[in-house]
Amino acid sequence: LNGMLTKDTADFITSRIDFWNNRDRELPIFIVIDDCPGGSVMAGYRILKAMEASDAPVHVVVKSFAAAMAACITTLAEESYA
Repeated sequence: LNGMLTKDTADFITSRIDFWNNRDRELPIFIVIDDCPGGSVMAGYRILKAMEASDAPVHVVVKSFAAAMAACITTLAEESYA
């Protein structure tokens, strides 16, 4: 994840969470945030709901910074690293 959270970003991330859940429901899924100043609250909410519905644990890794909605995603992840 690099840049603003938008509808397209949420579409991509939620589809990847679904894809990896269908492959293996036990291996962790990693969302890597390079630099994200936040963005759409509704897009972030969709990502949070996909993370919550995931049987596989979702881990968030922040490489540079995560602000606003990206910080919420990081905070509410099952595991997060910065």
